[in-house]
Amino acid sequence: MGKGRKARPITNRRTIGLLIGRLGDVGYASQIWPGVAAVAEERDVNLVCFAGGALNAPNAFDAQHNVAYDLISPERVDGLVSLSGAIGEFSNPEEIEQFYARYRPLPIVSIAMLLKGIPSISADNETGMRDSITHLIEVHKFRQIAFIRGPETNPEADLRFKIYQVVLAEHAIAFNPDLVVSGNLSRTVRRGSGARTG
Repeated sequence: MGKGRKARPITNRRTIGLLIGRLGDVGYASQIWPGVAAVAEERDVNLVCFAGGALNAPNAFDAQHNVAYDLISPERVDGLVSLSGAIGEFSNPEEIEQFYARYRPLPIVSIAMLLKGIPSISADNETGMRDSITHLIEVHKFRQIAFIRGPETNPEADLRFKIYQVVLAEHAIAFNPDLVVSGNLSRTVRRGSGARTG
């Protein structure tokens, strides 16, 4: 046990750590953590949220949130559930795998990023994106469809962008880079700041 760390009292109740970017996000993270909390209560386990922001954040102020992840240890939690898509916004899967290695031998579950050697839960981004773009083209007859893409290092955001391009090509619509706007998975895009759809 590290210096200054106190062991938890011996009880039968387990403690799960939830790694999350920000508790105040309006995106998917804000919808997932109440579900995790509800299951924790149902299963009679403690839940501790570590809101440490995104790793490798370009803004130094945002990066300071990462100190919350230093509080995680086997003396404090029995396992981890991590919103990898949120905390890995500016990281590739290899960097996230390296980051989780520091918590071994704790069991870890990754949400929204498929990682080697770690049980992972991921949404079917391909079907949803394909259906959405196809709907805009075939039902609404749009030929100029704007796209707000996430960080290039994020596998899910990259997959959605590729599907967007594939569906355009399947409908003989030329890809126009002027209709693509860089986005950020944790911030709201202001109205009027991107290309319009139609």
